[in-house]
Amino acid sequence: MRIFWAQNEKPSIPDTLIDENGKIYKLGDEDYEGSSLFNKLLDYQTITKTVYQSGNLVIKRHLNKGFFISSNFSDKDDIGRPMAFMFYTENNTKESIISDLLFFSKLIKRTITNEDNRNIETEILKATKENNKKIVKLIAVIITALIIYMLWKKIS
Repeated sequence: MRIFWAQNEKPSIPDTLIDENGKIYKLGDEDYEGSSLFNKLLDYQTITKTVYQSGNLVIKRHLNKGFFISSNFSDKDDIGRPMAFMFYTENNTKESIISDLLFFSKLIKRTITNEDNRNIETEILKATKENNKKIVKLIAVIITALIIYMLWKKIS
């Protein structure tokens, strides 16, 4: 699952939503499929846990898998404000997440700021390393419990 939303240059132009296959939707009142995907994206925004927040950049991690990222493009809207985006991917590797984000941005000819790109790479790497450490600790606890059980069985 990959969903990408982006603000458009003018309020009169509907916002853009892109599904995992690269299909572009202009969000409007009569676009049920696009609205449904947008609601899923908003659900991911609320059920994910924040792992990094600085300025406009927010990176959240889903409990099971995936990341939610929101920030601003370097591109500006019609009155000079940076245009916002939100993005969810079930991918967990830094390379896949950055690749997905750049793929969607290029589809609508937008640019992620260099600072956000660096921060996303760094924070995704940190979050995945923390998760790997938790898995190693869990495995160590299980192995320790098994050893204690085997020693207890041998003694009794």
